Amino acid sequence: MKAVKQKEEKLKQEKQVQEKPQKPKKEEKPKLTEYEKRKAKIKRQNDLLNMRGIPKFWTILLVEIILIFSVEMIAKLILDTFSFDYSLLRIFLSSCLIATLTTLFSTNLPLKLRRGFMGVINFFVTFYAWLQLGFVNFLGSLMSLGNAEQGTKITDYIGEFLMSFKPVIHLIWIPFILFIIYLVFERYITRDGFEKKIPLKSFINTMAIIVFLALLSFGYYVTLEANFMQNRLQSVSNRNLFKYPSNPALAVKNFGTSVYFILDLKSTILGTGNADFTTSTPNVKNPEPEEDKYARHIDDEAWKNLIKIEENQDLNKLNNFLINRPITPKNDHTGIFEGKNLIMIMMESIGEAVFNEELAEYFPTLHKLYNEGITGSHNYSPRNNCATGDSEMISETSLYSIGTTCTPNTYKNNEYKNSLLYTLRNNGYYTSAYHDYTDQYYYRSTIEYKYGAYRYYGVTDLGMTYNPAYKEWPSDYTFMQKALPKFIDEKRFASYMVSVTAHTPYVYSSEMGNKNISLFKDTSYSTYTKRYLSKVKELDLALEYLLTELETKGILDDTVIVLFGDHYPYGLSNKDYQSIAYYDIEINQDIDRTPFIIYNSETRGEKIDKYTSPIDYAPTLLNLFGVDYDPRYYMGHDVFSEYTDFVAFPDNSWQNKTGFYNAAKGEFIPNAGSTYVDEEIIKINNEIVDLKNMSSLAIKKNYFEYLYKYFDEYAKLKQEKEKQDANEKEADEKDQPNETEE
Repeated sequence: MKAVKQKEEKLKQEKQVQEKPQKPKKEEKPKLTEYEKRKAKIKRQNDLLNMRGIPKFWTILLVEIILIFSVEMIAKLILDTFSFDYSLLRIFLSSCLIATLTTLFSTNLPLKLRRGFMGVINFFVTFYAWLQLGFVNFLGSLMSLGNAEQGTKITDYIGEFLMSFKPVIHLIWIPFILFIIYLVFERYITRDGFEKKIPLKSFINTMAIIVFLALLSFGYYVTLEANFMQNRLQSVSNRNLFKYPSNPALAVKNFGTSVYFILDLKSTILGTGNADFTTSTPNVKNPEPEEDKYARHIDDEAWKNLIKIEENQDLNKLNNFLINRPITPKNDHTGIFEGKNLIMIMMESIGEAVFNEELAEYFPTLHKLYNEGITGSHNYSPRNNCATGDSEMISETSLYSIGTTCTPNTYKNNEYKNSLLYTLRNNGYYTSAYHDYTDQYYYRSTIEYKYGAYRYYGVTDLGMTYNPAYKEWPSDYTFMQKALPKFIDEKRFASYMVSVTAHTPYVYSSEMGNKNISLFKDTSYSTYTKRYLSKVKELDLALEYLLTELETKGILDDTVIVLFGDHYPYGLSNKDYQSIAYYDIEINQDIDRTPFIIYNSETRGEKIDKYTSPIDYAPTLLNLFGVDYDPRYYMGHDVFSEYTDFVAFPDNSWQNKTGFYNAAKGEFIPNAGSTYVDEEIIKINNEIVDLKNMSSLAIKKNYFEYLYKYFDEYAKLKQEKEKQDANEKEADEKDQPNETEE
């Protein structure tokens, strides 16, 4: 009975359960594959981090603006070009433009690609600025893409290059490091809820970006064009700089490193137009000398005829500019070396500091030539893109090099018919050139012939053995022993020699760096400085050998020796170089002071008070040797003539007896007791810009080969015409009846 009752109770419970409404079962989600899981995760991250809300887009943009602008400001501070002027606004606007375009592109990418893209862009912006600061610190000039060939050769001295970096240069990486930290913590800055508070519609987003970019672009344009935003003392206008960054230092100062890279890249790929002159073609009357014996008589008939028939505007721009330049007259120094031989030596890495009287006991021959010769008191060798090659080219041609390329290499096939060696060659000299190294850096086996040498001898042509390792340079003493026999027996010779022993590096032990180092063991100089001085000693011994051989041959009195330095030893730190200098190398551009010596045993020494540089060497020597030449072909001057002297540096800064003009800052620093008014500064600025623009155009157009070729053709045609006229006259005379016969 009890069992039946329990059974009924159980059936009743089951019935209640069945009658109770059942909750619907949740539909099971299909299982996702690993690929689908990853795809879904990326989508969630993109929804979180992409441009779906105003706050996040502007957050990314703000980070980019801060990074790029910070890099530019740090670079300005390190380059000492920071000033509160409109260049700050211009650079800020360009930073905003670059950041906006970067953000616009990157926020449409998947998370990993976006981070990678932003990382690459920001790394490049920082690395490029860091690299340019290194070039300025080590070589004294900014690197252009047009000079990339020379830039790649930095691998030869990469260790020395990196060791030269001042610690302050590495501060440029601070913004990038902060950017990496931002990426790490980015997920905590942005949340789903925060993103979705202010949704951004596609149309509004597009319009906002277009308006923002338009405002930035217009603002940037105004900074280039508005007169009140320009520095009237600036040598090149911002508009012209933006079209073609012919002056890298000035472009970086006004536009920043990022925009300079873009402009430089554009100019390298698309090419550049030729810059206009800042002034109209000068209409200058040639000065009449007080005495007729000093007058230079030059027949311009052929040149004027060329101007009439020439259709190329650039060539006629050059023709008109040059023909209207003044013809400087002769002077008391004209022809004092007429008929003598010439040995011109460009001394590798020899700065003015070597002629500190405290070093006279170590370098007796150098100091003898310096003290007994005609010596430049204010001579400089401005550091161009490729300092040695440019100094060599400028000294031979008296043309300014092009600031965005290694001019002698880029235009190695040009024919410089106006050059020093070519002119002497045309006056009966045996011309030759010599260098104790290979063509690794400069194509001298081609270039020297274009400068007018009958023959060029490199290190292998001279039969010298050498170690190709970068730190090991050949001996200048051996060089002199090998080179002298090649020309010393010629009746009249003009020889151009380029030494190499004193070349950097000094931070590494080397054969030449150690050879004479014991001479300086009792000095307080650093090891690096002693290695440099050891190398200079090898040059001093070479010059001693030269004087001895010339005297033995009996031609010392009949030979003029010209010495100049291609640049100061930039492989030494400023501290080490200052330790041997007798002047403050930190003042203006005085670190670039180099010797300029003209020595002849029969000529008394004197000091040249004018400010000089390699641009003045060719016309000065041509005047001293008394050969016929046209002063209008040369951008420099005969230093013994009357002219407004100055030394022009690559960034269009300049120095003379009145003071120093800092082109990067657009300010003039007067010497004590003297100054210029703004109009006088602008006049010199315009003259320098015109001379450099003319030089660049002449080089690009291979102008002097063109000019001399036409002169030769015109002379032949004129000669043929005169011969024809003479024949016709003779025929006419024969045809006339004889009076006696009548």
